[in-house]
Amino acid sequence: MNAARWKLFKPALLTMLVCCLASSQISDQQIQDRLAKHADLFKMGTSDWPRLEDQEPDAQGTINYRAYIIGDYMARDAAITPAQELAALAAHADVIVSGTTVKRFSAANSFHTALYSDWIVNVTKAYKRSPLIQAEAGDQITVTRGGGDMTLQGHRVIYTDPTFPEFALGHEYVFYLEAHTDTSSFIALDGGTFDMTGSAPLLIVDPRDPTSLRAFASFSKADFLTAVERSAIQ
Repeated sequence: MNAARWKLFKPALLTMLVCCLASSQISDQQIQDRLAKHADLFKMGTSDWPRLEDQEPDAQGTINYRAYIIGDYMARDAAITPAQELAALAAHADVIVSGTTVKRFSAANSFHTALYSDWIVNVTKAYKRSPLIQAEAGDQITVTRGGGDMTLQGHRVIYTDPTFPEFALGHEYVFYLEAHTDTSSFIALDGGTFDMTGSAPLLIVDPRDPTSLRAFASFSKADFLTAVERSAIQ
C-alpha cells in the first residue's frame, strides 16, 4: 500500500479499532453487571464464616473448597417412569435447549463464602421456548449456577457444590432452565442437565439423588433427544 492510500486508510482503521475496543469494554462491563446481579441468587453463610481465600491451599497454591451442602431429597414414587419424571421436569422448566458451553465467568458472593458462575452457551436446538427470554438455535445464552473457579487474593479458588457437579467447557448439554428476567439469562436446574458429549446421555446430579432420570444413560442419544422433545410438548 502506497503512502497516499495509507493516509486515507489509516483513519478508518483507527476508527474501526476504537469501535472494537469500545464494544469489548461494554461487553466486559455487561458481564460484570450481570454477575453482580446474580450474587443475590447464591447467598450462603454470613460475615462470620471463613472466607474462601483464607482456606488452606494445597501444594500447588490452589484452594479446593467443597461446599458443605446437604441434599434434601424426597422419596419418589417407585412407579414413576424416567419419561414421567422428565415430563415433570419439563413442566417446571421455562426453557429446554441443547447447546455447547463456550465460556465461564466466576464471581464470589458478598461474604466470599461461595462462588457462582455464568456459563455462556451456544444453543444448538430449542425444545421448549419461553415468551420471557429468547433462546433459539444459533443464539448465545447465559446459564448461571453455583460453583466456580477464580483467583482471590492471589490464590486460585475452585469451589464445587456436591449436590450439583460442575459443567465442563466445550461440552454439549441438554439444559432444563428457569428464566431469570432481571438479567435476561437462565438458572440451571439441579438435576436438570444432561451431558451429551460422551457415548450416552449423562445426568449431572448428586450421586445420592434417587432420581430415575439416570436410566436415560442406557438410551441412545437419538432416543434420548426424542424423549426430551416429547417431554417439552406434554
